[in-house]
Amino acid sequence: MWPPYGVAIICIGPVFLALEAAMWSIEDAYGTRTDIFVCMATSQLALVVYVLWIAVLDEVRSRLAEAFVFWLATLVAHIFSVCQPLWHSMRHRRWLAMQPSPGGFGYPYRGTRLRRSLYSSLYKEFQRTMEDCVQRERFLQFATHHYRSGLPAFLGDFQLLKYRVIEALQNHHGQPTIQLVNNDQHLYESHPLASTVPITKGIFESTMLLLPDGAISEHTQFPEAVKSTFSSFVCTYFGRESSMAISIPGDIVVGIQIAIEQNDVRLSILDRAKDEVLFLLCTDVFSEYRRRLDAQCADP
Repeated sequence: MWPPYGVAIICIGPVFLALEAAMWSIEDAYGTRTDIFVCMATSQLALVVYVLWIAVLDEVRSRLAEAFVFWLATLVAHIFSVCQPLWHSMRHRRWLAMQPSPGGFGYPYRGTRLRRSLYSSLYKEFQRTMEDCVQRERFLQFATHHYRSGLPAFLGDFQLLKYRVIEALQNHHGQPTIQLVNNDQHLYESHPLASTVPITKGIFESTMLLLPDGAISEHTQFPEAVKSTFSSFVCTYFGRESSMAISIPGDIVVGIQIAIEQNDVRLSILDRAKDEVLFLLCTDVFSEYRRRLDAQCADP
């Protein structure tokens, strides 16, 4: 019986300690690291108690089954993994309820989700952050680093696609354009159109603002010169097999696929997806970002 116990001691002892040391420096915004630590520590403690159970506690062992220790450790780990996230969720809900909430909001990216007015105060601050280049870059870096999120990459590529659509339509209507030599996605902020095309605006709305009256309608199709870039964008962020696919309502993705199959690719085809990405960034990431900023300001 001892060889299996020896393997278990090696795995739960040195191996678990090495894993804990490796995970200690990981910054986890979801609290998963703490949950894993508790499960591993419970297993290590259960192993120590079990060895004592077999070697020392003869009288107790005669009254309780040997599996009791492992059952108890599993129960503690399960309860903690459920109760701790629930407690954090309730605390975060109370924090949101304490924020001022002016009635209504009219942002262009509110989308179709229910009860978005509950986040109106949060949206106002999110809007200001996204309109400021320095604050936006800091927030998007936070989202990428702490949440391993692909949403900032989506916004950057969406902005570049928007620029190319505007340039193609301006060329088509005989307007002068300024081409960016370096098309690196990290340089979209330095594009000549960056000052006039906010990152929160959709493609259709941006073209309506920059092109002459009557040049654009809701039925205007994507320019042929941008179709390859559009296809690459769709495959990257909406493809089933793509590692960069974003999590948005399925009806939006289905609508995009149907429009492509019917060759009815209008300028507004991606704008609803952009709205959902901004909503996810605001409610899932920005609320935590703001909470951390408030905590830093509160520290003496």
